[in-house]
Amino acid sequence: MKNVIKKTATILIIVIMLFSLAAPAAASTSQRINVTFGINIWVDGKYFQLVDGNENPVEPFLYNGTTYVPLRAVSSLFNTNIRWNGATKTVALNTENKGQLAHSGRDPYLKSQSTKSIVVQSDVSIQLNGEPFILTNANGVPLPTYIYNGTTYIALRAISLIFNETARWHGSSNTVLLGDASKHVPPPAVSNFEAQVLELTNNERARHGLNALHWDEKTLGVARAHSTDMAKRRYFNHYTPEGISPFDRLTAAGVTYWTAGENIAMGQRSAAIVVNAWMNSPGHRANILTAGFTHIGIGFDNYYWTQVFIGK
Repeated sequence: MKNVIKKTATILIIVIMLFSLAAPAAASTSQRINVTFGINIWVDGKYFQLVDGNENPVEPFLYNGTTYVPLRAVSSLFNTNIRWNGATKTVALNTENKGQLAHSGRDPYLKSQSTKSIVVQSDVSIQLNGEPFILTNANGVPLPTYIYNGTTYIALRAISLIFNETARWHGSSNTVLLGDASKHVPPPAVSNFEAQVLELTNNERARHGLNALHWDEKTLGVARAHSTDMAKRRYFNHYTPEGISPFDRLTAAGVTYWTAGENIAMGQRSAAIVVNAWMNSPGHRANILTAGFTHIGIGFDNYYWTQVFIGK
């Protein structure tokens, strides 16, 4: 195991290593659907965490190209009073009491995606300003409202149009963009492995009261290039065979930082396994839990893993 130190960074090695219509209520129906969890919601360029009535995080999901969000979260997102009648399974919307879009203040952040088969009910009615209403997509196709695990999920884009907001879809990152378009900086496209490593790393930091790390596109390129170089040339080291260090690679890529560090690993078959291995190695754990780091790049190629941390 080796230490590489520059400024405040420590780097060590571990080898093992997202039109109005009359709508009578339907009979209670259940169905199984395959959905994608890990959908990101950004408002005015900031990540927005959806929460339930107890302030617990809740997750939207993607089904048939439509993002569905919990009803309570829609109420907080659009600062409006949305009523739910459990006896008749009716959602009551009113466009007259909408406030400003809510903001979380967090920097852009991406979650990893996962597919899951879930059982839902779709016998939910919608009222808009006291009249029966059917939500539709951009092509006028009716969109159902679902009940999953006791929570009502509603189509976000259709609701956004009702409240005069534009919801844009950024497909490469599974992100819904709301609010001021000029404030949206497209996030880098990342693989599911890379997104999972970031999510697990930030979970560890959160457990220790530390800020979440955010993607830096140039640093992402540095990390990916090193994983690919190690995989192609079959070496495992922070230094290339030519003696180029992580800090040399950052400088060559034009990355500006005041502190930096790198973790590498080889052979782990999942993001969970590699992050667990790093957390059980003192030097790697120190990098993951360094308070001064603010941004990260992650690379994965043929089970060669690289984390490059920087502090801006």
